[in-house]
Amino acid sequence: MQFVARGGNMKILECFFQHFEGCGVTTDIADLAARNGHLEVLIYLQEHTTVVHENFPENWIGPSHFACWGGRGILWACEQGHGHVAQWLVENWPHALSLEETETIIRSALTGGLMDLAQSLLPADRHIADYVTEFSHPLAFEMAVTSGRLNLNRHPNDVIVVVYNFAKAGRLDLIKRVCKNLPRDDENLREILAIDEGDSYEWRLVIKEAIKRDDMHMVDWLVKHPIGQASLIAAKATKTSLEFAIATTDTAMLQYLHDGDLLLAGDYMGGLVHAVQNGQLDTVQWFLLHAANLSNVEQYNLMDEAAKCGHLDILQFFHGSTSPIEEDILRQIRLKGCSTGAMDDAATNGHLEMVQWLHANRSEGCTTKAMDGAAKGGHLEIVKWLYRNRSEGCTFEAVELAIIHGQLQVACWLRTHGHGQLQVDHWRHVYLLQHCDAMQFCPERELEILLFLHVNYPHVLTTSLYMCIMLRMRVPKPIRGLYAWDWMEAHEGQLQNWL
Repeated sequence: MQFVARGGNMKILECFFQHFEGCGVTTDIADLAARNGHLEVLIYLQEHTTVVHENFPENWIGPSHFACWGGRGILWACEQGHGHVAQWLVENWPHALSLEETETIIRSALTGGLMDLAQSLLPADRHIADYVTEFSHPLAFEMAVTSGRLNLNRHPNDVIVVVYNFAKAGRLDLIKRVCKNLPRDDENLREILAIDEGDSYEWRLVIKEAIKRDDMHMVDWLVKHPIGQASLIAAKATKTSLEFAIATTDTAMLQYLHDGDLLLAGDYMGGLVHAVQNGQLDTVQWFLLHAANLSNVEQYNLMDEAAKCGHLDILQFFHGSTSPIEEDILRQIRLKGCSTGAMDDAATNGHLEMVQWLHANRSEGCTTKAMDGAAKGGHLEIVKWLYRNRSEGCTFEAVELAIIHGQLQVACWLRTHGHGQLQVDHWRHVYLLQHCDAMQFCPERELEILLFLHVNYPHVLTTSLYMCIMLRMRVPKPIRGLYAWDWMEAHEGQLQNWL
């Protein structure tokens, strides 16, 4: 049922209710369906169950089904922005909502930006501003600020939380309005900046959110604000990385940060690695043009990183660029070169074109990890290409990993081409728990995996595996893997005979 609640698969839900009597749905299942926005699941449960408020009924014997309601479903639906689900739950809740419950829902609705729902639940003598918290949606703050009823005389750090949320939403107008109430004298600035390391709302992180949006105007305003100036001075004094360079790949923003002395030494190298990982060649070139600020280049294998992430244009640039401006730093990158990990990781991540280019233009080659990783990820075309063009081959783990992760087409191909031998004892003892995990995380393939093992590797299906799968599911029989469970029960005697 957790699978149904997460994915909203109505066919499985209907099958479940049609084949079993006296089924129960606990509050966590209903809450999960609400959190994921699956209104159709909730409606079906209401129509086909006896709704029970919160508590699991004692000695339930059916024959009808029941569902427990009364958890955090409304709150989760609100916070995730599922307004239609939250509205339906409010209208169909199994008991009248108390004032305390209603006010909690209003706050959650404001967090999710569900203004209409919040307005509909407001007591007659209250206003939205009365329920706004530092985590409310910008729309709620805008309404509260516009009304003139929002109390901004709160602790300065709480206001910074508000500013942080506005920065994420791109609302400089509201930031300016809120910041009118922030103190600017030295004593209070020190209080604002005396923030624990674990606090997520330091002013520099507000700036970072604006940088993520490539909002130059907002960044400039935040940097020039007295709190911004004091925060940056404090960070530079302690040589704390601002991490501004990894927040953007926009070269105009990077140039602004560079010109304003807002990038520390470590930020340049972190930004270069980030640009390589994200495939931004123009950003990579910008950092190389500012090579004087790069440090510890030799500690990174940027060519491997480009290959791993599938960014062929960047790898080709590192491999063959002759630009004199960047020649010194490129010489260091080329001296580091690639390792066998470049092709191994490219194959594992499904980058066939990258694998082919490395094969044709580089001499490092790969290891058996390339085909093993491709098999694990279900990248059959890469497995075939490596088989035809490389001599490293694979280990017995290739077929095992393919089976464990439900990549049965790859497993069939490997078996057909002489790479399908399972080391049964090794598989049972080393991969048994991983296999059960795979069946837990890929429930839609449970029956296929079992049938594949039954046909091709019958000696793997021992009673130990059978019991392990049952125990690892940790839920009553009707709830998980209906068809797989039925199949295993039908073959229980045969499984025991295989020992």
